[in-house]
Amino acid sequence: MKNFLRSIINSDLKLFGVFFLYPAAAALFVQLIFLPLLFPQWNAGEGMLVGGDSIWFHHLAVSMAQTIHAQGWGAWQLRPDGQGPAGVATIFYVLFFPHPWVMIPLYAGLQATAALALFKIILRLTGNRLTSFLAGLPFWLYPSAMSWYTQMHKDSYMIAGALLILLAWLRLAETTTWKRWQDVLISLALLLGGAFITWIVRPYAVQMMQAVSLVIVVLEGFLFARRFWRREWRLWQGLVAMAVVCVSVVTLTEFTGGGISAALPPTPPPTTTTTPTTTTTPTVQTGWFLSGFPKTVEEKAYALALVRDGYRFSFPNAGTNIDVSVGFHRISDILLYLPRAAEIAFLSPFPPDWFEPGIIPADTAMRRVAGFEMIGVYLALLLLPYAIWRWRNRPDLWIILIFCIGMMLIYGLAIANVGTVYRFRYGFLMTIVAVDLAAGISFIQQWKSRKKPI
Repeated sequence: MKNFLRSIINSDLKLFGVFFLYPAAAALFVQLIFLPLLFPQWNAGEGMLVGGDSIWFHHLAVSMAQTIHAQGWGAWQLRPDGQGPAGVATIFYVLFFPHPWVMIPLYAGLQATAALALFKIILRLTGNRLTSFLAGLPFWLYPSAMSWYTQMHKDSYMIAGALLILLAWLRLAETTTWKRWQDVLISLALLLGGAFITWIVRPYAVQMMQAVSLVIVVLEGFLFARRFWRREWRLWQGLVAMAVVCVSVVTLTEFTGGGISAALPPTPPPTTTTTPTTTTTPTVQTGWFLSGFPKTVEEKAYALALVRDGYRFSFPNAGTNIDVSVGFHRISDILLYLPRAAEIAFLSPFPPDWFEPGIIPADTAMRRVAGFEMIGVYLALLLLPYAIWRWRNRPDLWIILIFCIGMMLIYGLAIANVGTVYRFRYGFLMTIVAVDLAAGISFIQQWKSRKKPI
């Protein structure tokens, strides 16, 4: 058994296969047995969960597939009603069958891609494949992830794309990457591929990651300069590397779409009965006051305020709203709210919320699941100071923390709904959890090796 497990962990291809099979089997079970047969009261039809966007995306895809059958592929749109999952599903519905289960290989593949990317990210810190595999298990096995890879959702795209981008920045920070031009091209392919996957469903998220990536580019610039100073690199090598990462981060602009202001929550789908029916376009209620910052900074801050107001006013009766009375009217409001945003981004839902009833039975069950998962997150976060101390001299660690914490803070500032934050932050928070667990496992392994007799 040990040899079998070792053979899987030592092969990226076999790992991808394992990471693929579990979500594929889970999706088949949920769509064909769990919802239609065991819990039909939670089934909105076609194995889609009541109260979610999946059934809406399904109906959009069915409608477009019918139009394409009548008019040809010229009628296809990537984002009908602004929804990328529906546009992608349409392709599968036309080529195969108009049922969500035909999408299972795609969503299982996205989940497997994210899991393998996380494994590679942690491997750069530990150098141990077994440790990296074990540290990533919560990301792969947590039940809440089923709500997007067993359904038709945006988060599978977003998480896979984000982790590919993070992996690319880690590779570009390594000295060994720049020894072979093929490795540089692979890193750039990961970066642009991750941006493309994210762009399909959330172009504004690419802009958010681009902003965070600017900090990473500065850090990598210092790394390149240090290598030149230590005479590890020649001047031309450092200049070429810096030019490549700068051009790469600028290239992400092509995938930003409408930017962060496009992140306003969508109009509630008419096919669900549990979503509030208000369709009023959200606006900042009391205006925006200039604070003397550069125009670009003011514009981005104002766009962030618009997004937050979108969540505050579009869904006033959502069961997991939080701090809906807090709006942003100047940059100082955003800065003062940062500690609270960090608290929500890292620690919500809070223990009292775990036992509250949801609007529908499925929501109540998800609150219980979230409570179970958050216990694991809290325990893992206790290891974060040790992880920082252990790898404090490793640029990999700081790139991971800059990327993940930066994205989580933006979501904590912009979104006034715990349920949405929970989904949006998943890939970033679980990466930090994996880093913490890897540090803990590495400590245990080191301690055991010292206890062995000589």
